[in-house]
Amino acid sequence: MEIAFSDVTEDGLSLTIDNDGWFPHEEIGLTAPVECSIVVKKIDNDSVKVTGEMKYVTQSTCDKCCRDFEQQINLDFNYDCTVREDETASSQDSECTEENYEKLFLEGPVVDIDAILREQAILGLPVRNICSSSCLGLCLGCGADLDAQKCQCGEQEKPSPFSVLKHLKGR
Repeated sequence: MEIAFSDVTEDGLSLTIDNDGWFPHEEIGLTAPVECSIVVKKIDNDSVKVTGEMKYVTQSTCDKCCRDFEQQINLDFNYDCTVREDETASSQDSECTEENYEKLFLEGPVVDIDAILREQAILGLPVRNICSSSCLGLCLGCGADLDAQKCQCGEQEKPSPFSVLKHLKGR
């Protein structure tokens, strides 16, 4: 879905967006419909502000215990979309300042909402998938799920690599 700056009024444009092809299903497995709402407000003739929130539930695998679980993702995002000035367009090596972190520079006065939503859906995924904060994971020795059962390898004393040196001490 593309929105032209000319279609946005001073009061703004509020949209509730369904999952109609923009969501990256191949990267993210959904277990519930995506809920997404955005507001587009005109700042001036060459820029608009896009704010929104997105909620979705994914099927994930815990990085500690390898069990599947559902994970709720809640995102809020803001973009200041502005038409790229001619001098900025020609200078690919311009420095990104802190005020430009949430700016989206466009070739023309049209915002691609689908691209913004797709980007936010992927950026919103956690780096580590953990089923719960109390997850103990798997035993490194025997592979037992420490949340479901006790470790099978017990408290075995591991041989020290320096045990060979004990023989030298007696000489």
